[in-house]
Amino acid sequence: GEYAFAIVPAFQGAPGLNTRIFHSTPEVLVSRRNSRRAHMTPIRLRDVGPLDLLLPSPPNTRRRTLDTYLASNGVRVRRVLEIDSMFGALDLIASTDWVSIFPGIMMASDIDRDLFTINVIVGPQLILDLVLIEPLRQPMGPLAETFLRLLERETARIGARLAIVPAAVAQGERVRGRMRAEGGADHATSGGGAWPRPDRGRRLKPSVAGGTLEQAKTTEAPAS
Repeated sequence: GEYAFAIVPAFQGAPGLNTRIFHSTPEVLVSRRNSRRAHMTPIRLRDVGPLDLLLPSPPNTRRRTLDTYLASNGVRVRRVLEIDSMFGALDLIASTDWVSIFPGIMMASDIDRDLFTINVIVGPQLILDLVLIEPLRQPMGPLAETFLRLLERETARIGARLAIVPAAVAQGERVRGRMRAEGGADHATSGGGAWPRPDRGRRLKPSVAGGTLEQAKTTEAPAS
């Protein structure tokens, strides 16, 4: 169907699309509410394993970045379950010891609800860039532009709230970290702190984005 614009994880662009940086958001670890982790505190994944970890399947644009982060930062993973449905993943997390990594902005509505434990990942921090895509052949109309401005303001508000957690790390508070997503933000400060709002006018090179699969597959992580 036709759309005015969409916000998606950063990719290299595709023919027929105008693609520009929209915003960046920290990745967060999500676990059940009565887990042993303190809600909304920063967390180093290498300190909390071994994890039973839900991950998107390989075609998902975030999967390669997550795999690289886990491998390069000594994160211990016991089992991996591949599932691309966020709602299915959250249902499983709510009632089991499985955990997952989600963009912080996607969990914003759950920060003040008694459903999940949410921890901003640091040591190093993992940032996801989001891009705005719109059809080249159809300029954005006034209603869509108004909605986009509202969306940008709300995204900035959520980002400011999430930034408080790693900022506390930078001020010397004890935590339980800098790496950006591929094709990612200009930089994230080491050990936490605020990340820059990217240049929304920056264009990305054309390519084809990865897709998603509605499937689940469990694998045992190799022994380390």
